[in-house]
Amino acid sequence: MGRLLISVDARPLCSPVSGVSRIIQQVIENLQGDFWFRLHAQSDHHPDYDALVRRSDVEWSTGTGPLSRTGGTDFNIRLVRQLRQNPPDVFWGTQQVLPPMLPSRTGAVLTFHDFVAYRFPDSMRRAARWQQKAVQSYSVRRADLILANSAQTKREILERYSYDRQRIIVAHPGVTAPSRNAPEVDDAFLDQLRQTDPESLGSHRRSRNARRSPVAPFMLACSTVEPRKNYVLLLDAYERYCELGAQEGHIPLGLVIAGRKGWESDSFYSSFQEKLERLPGLHWPNSGAGVSDAELQWLYHNCAFFVIPSLYEGFGIPLLDAMAHRKPALASDLGCFHEIAGNRAKYLPVDRADLWAHAMLDQDIALRKGKTSIRWNARDWSWKKTAQHHGEAFQKSFEMRNGSPDL
Repeated sequence: MGRLLISVDARPLCSPVSGVSRIIQQVIENLQGDFWFRLHAQSDHHPDYDALVRRSDVEWSTGTGPLSRTGGTDFNIRLVRQLRQNPPDVFWGTQQVLPPMLPSRTGAVLTFHDFVAYRFPDSMRRAARWQQKAVQSYSVRRADLILANSAQTKREILERYSYDRQRIIVAHPGVTAPSRNAPEVDDAFLDQLRQTDPESLGSHRRSRNARRSPVAPFMLACSTVEPRKNYVLLLDAYERYCELGAQEGHIPLGLVIAGRKGWESDSFYSSFQEKLERLPGLHWPNSGAGVSDAELQWLYHNCAFFVIPSLYEGFGIPLLDAMAHRKPALASDLGCFHEIAGNRAKYLPVDRADLWAHAMLDQDIALRKGKTSIRWNARDWSWKKTAQHHGEAFQKSFEMRNGSPDL
């Protein structure tokens, strides 16, 4: 048997790096075996993936015509015709949906990330939310195998759908071991993080003529600013932490929020802006435009500890990245976070800002005593292991559709 042709929902590769696009890229780059990949999308790939598309085992297939004006119409109408005319051996649904009317002999592997469309629908684009709800039941029925990004996600699949648990494989995303040295970032980025003088920090109020100083120690949060990420609690907890520190005579750590601006209410952003102006340690670099990969790696490398108070996640790549950098973490008490950090993080309820504030202070005090890192082995979370799970699923799916012996 020759190489298996895997058709891939590659729409995430049309935008800058995201969690889903990172999985697609790393799986293809780390997969061992006789596979080649046809990446389907409505437009050209983003330059971040130039090296991936240049690989000899990768072919980029761009949609054409009026049906390719949006990712949804391209995926659900134009792509259907193409797949029926030129069927692949296996289709990989990277965004927990499959195109309708796949050829009967084409295998189907579905990657499941979360149930945001049901739990926090307002945090998704309307078209994406509609597609998730409209075709997900069909996609689950049609899938030969499902790859869940966490045991928590597997449990949620089984709660919502009648599906053979033996055909759901937990395939955690991997992580790349960071360099021992932080990448270089320009002074313009660092200027956004510089603190005012210690007296102003101690009072938690900015002075108009405050003297600038080097970047002070800070805690880091780096998920999209949207309701599901629970920034209302985080900002409340940070302000309380500053007050607690002042009572004990401590100069507080800063809080750097490196997430892009997502969906939030006008009242939230008004309150957020007021805190940015009033609390000297609070920073939102690039004002919601996001940070580059080099800037993000610099922040992970230099932060004192990591905070992630999400109300819901299917996995938690930012927490995994923090663990890879061996940073202590405060995390909401979600099952998927326990899968990632085990006993290396402190878990807190999602509705108790007072407990988060005290945990921040406790972590601050621990850092002052020299407890600055955790034990962590990135090899336990290798992308090669993630790719191996995918390769085995592609092979089994093909065999299930083409008369091979039972698995």
